[in-house]
Amino acid sequence: MNEYPLTDMEQRLKARYLSRPDIQDSVLTHQELSEYIAWLAQMELARWDGPLPYGNKNFDELTSRINRNPKDLKAISTLSSTFANQREERYLLAGHDIAIGRMFRYMPAHWHTNEYFEVYYCFSGQCPIHLENEVIELRHGSVLILAPNVRHASPCYADDAVLNYYQLRSSTFEKVFWNQLPADSLMSSFFRQALGHTKHPSYLHFETSGDPELESILGRIEQE
Repeated sequence: MNEYPLTDMEQRLKARYLSRPDIQDSVLTHQELSEYIAWLAQMELARWDGPLPYGNKNFDELTSRINRNPKDLKAISTLSSTFANQREERYLLAGHDIAIGRMFRYMPAHWHTNEYFEVYYCFSGQCPIHLENEVIELRHGSVLILAPNVRHASPCYADDAVLNYYQLRSSTFEKVFWNQLPADSLMSSFFRQALGHTKHPSYLHFETSGDPELESILGRIEQE
């Protein structure tokens, strides 16, 4: 798929990823991710000029510090922690209820959790989503809805892997949609259990076969 060619940053990440067979079949822990970011910084690769989330000042400050001093271990550890525990105030702009991004290709898979609901849609290629006890293979047309606080990893190790993520603020979802969900559907049961903070399923997984109407809607949402 040539619609989304690798960015310059992704090209550099790909080269470094392919030079590290020791990480290619692994999901990194927080400590291992910190060590990898430190290694990238030492290789003068950690110029985070690409798709870090939404121009967030917290990220800008950390990455600027790393660019100035690749041996700033505190900044590296803090950045790794930010990736590992993805909090709403860091990943969604103030006053916004939804954020959209495209998965960074060739960034090593690492365990993390989100405070918010996350919806994945695969536009092209294949991207497996790792949960603690299983792996869900996403391919063109796959939709995966993850509940908050589910530990997972999302590797995208192919040039044609185009995986979008749609982040939905949990508090807003609860306030706006709680009373509008029909009581007798799979979707409503999933969201009600997740918002009720009880034991609940980790995810919902759908295969749409690349339904053109759905892709059109998701594309318009991204453009907006």
